Amino acid sequence: QSREAALAESAKATGREHAVYSEKEFPYVAKLRCDFGKSNFIMFDSGGNPRDLAGERADERPRAELMLVNFKRQMMIGRSPKSITLLVPSVDEEGDIPEPLVCRPMNKNDGLKRWVKELPDCVSSFVNKNPEYNKELKKYLLSFGGRITKASVKNFQLIRQTGPSAVSSEITLQFGRRQAKNLFALDFSYPLSPVHAFGIAMSIILN
Repeated sequence: QSREAALAESAKATGREHAVYSEKEFPYVAKLRCDFGKSNFIMFDSGGNPRDLAGERADERPRAELMLVNFKRQMMIGRSPKSITLLVPSVDEEGDIPEPLVCRPMNKNDGLKRWVKELPDCVSSFVNKNPEYNKELKKYLLSFGGRITKASVKNFQLIRQTGPSAVSSEITLQFGRRQAKNLFALDFSYPLSPVHAFGIAMSIILN
């Protein structure tokens, strides 16, 4: 079944119309994809899928993997937050201008998930800061310095993993709800880019 036919069936069943956009008509900076269970999100740049780069498309640039986000449910008290792991290519700072390493997976077994095992120095890893459970409020709490004003399981902070069991105390990214409906705050710092930060925010909303 074609994508257009599937969208037509969905529109008929739900009463909602869906628009189909061409990537050539609407260029994009990055693309975020997830698995069926929405536990793994991968962001690619605008390059082509290696399996499609044949024939007339043989000269096109293969896509680069920009980040990998993994979610796992933690076995904690009550409605516990999820465990979040973020992988991004490390930044090469030896040159005059720091540049992130380029990861171009050529098959489903390649990419940052292979790099973190075989080339750990080429990957920057981040994990979510664990909140503290408040027995009186029966909630998990994190300090957001006033930036986050509404409790939510979507609220989280990322800190850099500096070793197998060591993490930095500095917060690299934080995201969460504001008091108004559907309003969120997103703060981030180097080495994450605006594209990384927006992709991470989208993944936590979709998860």
